[in-house]
Amino acid sequence: MTTTRQPKGVPVGGQFAPDTHTESALTLNSVPMTKLEAGFKEARRLQQEKMAQLTFEMAATSAAAIAARTKAMHPTARYAVFHTDDQQWHEFRPYAVLDADRNELVIKNWLDPSNGFHAWADGDGDEDPESIHMLANDLEDHGGKLDGILSEKTAGPGANATIHLDLDKALEIS
Repeated sequence: MTTTRQPKGVPVGGQFAPDTHTESALTLNSVPMTKLEAGFKEARRLQQEKMAQLTFEMAATSAAAIAARTKAMHPTARYAVFHTDDQQWHEFRPYAVLDADRNELVIKNWLDPSNGFHAWADGDGDEDPESIHMLANDLEDHGGKLDGILSEKTAGPGANATIHLDLDKALEIS
């Protein structure tokens, strides 16, 4: 098979030969940038509003789950107590269960594993998504909407704080 080629310097034929093509039907929208920016800001505002609502619902649901689990294990319980740590992440860690008179029913005592703390706080283990330990992490971002249900009672040293969850009120909001 032979191919005939145009000699060098001859601008006709071949791969780059001029040809007529139809124009594209694409037209650009002429919406002003200020209108686009306003639309983006409104979408961002709605997204943040929805995130705040979902975060509150998650915190309220977790508070109710903590309350239900605690009441099932300790029927006379009224408060679940959480303690924040001094580390960079101030997560709420389970600390104690109190009755209505604030007497300790269960308190964190690492030296005595028979006191019931581990069964209450960890359930089937720290990685159990329904454990009090895991659910407590959701309480951190309640945005103040659990005020009266979740309250800071005493400040501790450094960044520590002791937080009390009113179990009866948590069950009312669920």
